[in-house]
Amino acid sequence: MMMKWLWRYNLENAGIWKEVIIAKHGRLNQWCSNITTLPYGVGLWKSIRMLWDTFDQNAYFELGNGLLLKFWTDKWLGNTTLQEDFPDLFRIAQDPNSVIANREGINRDLRFRRNMHNWEVNDLVDLFARLQHCHINLQAADKLKWGHQKGVYTVKEGYQQLCSRNPVIANWPWKLIWRTKLPPKALAALWLRMATSLSFPFKFWLAITVQKESN
Repeated sequence: MMMKWLWRYNLENAGIWKEVIIAKHGRLNQWCSNITTLPYGVGLWKSIRMLWDTFDQNAYFELGNGLLLKFWTDKWLGNTTLQEDFPDLFRIAQDPNSVIANREGINRDLRFRRNMHNWEVNDLVDLFARLQHCHINLQAADKLKWGHQKGVYTVKEGYQQLCSRNPVIANWPWKLIWRTKLPPKALAALWLRMATSLSFPFKFWLAITVQKESN
């Protein structure tokens, strides 16, 4: 649920709550605030901001006018960055932090700090091949997208992402709790206790329970 606020941070350009966060923490980039280091008064947003790396794993960008997207380090051409796909070229790029709008027609004026070796020329040819069908749309803004369907973040998809990366969440024996014949308050207290205490005895019990259910 908290990752929903990271999505809203990029949708609401004029929200007062966003202006307060930027004024208090500053911007890491257009898409996220700085990491919060203050010891007090920042509890809620600090917890939300800590989820950015998880949120970013399924995030990508739709190219518009290229004013906000970094050519090498943002995911705007596929599911990986050009830095990851062409590490040798990135290492010798004259301006590794340049935005796409600084490159006329995207694939022109690629400048490097030195002359290329033969294997780097092959990488450059591959890069040009990937860029030849990309065009800047001056009338549209760059957009953050998320997920693999409509590009819109949903709590359900976010939960599925967390489950896929955390076997404890994916195999959580929630049915055993809510099917127990106890008063609702007792069930809620038991759920809260289990969710906030992953001690060794509980991990052992959880492993045994999951194994029994799978057999």
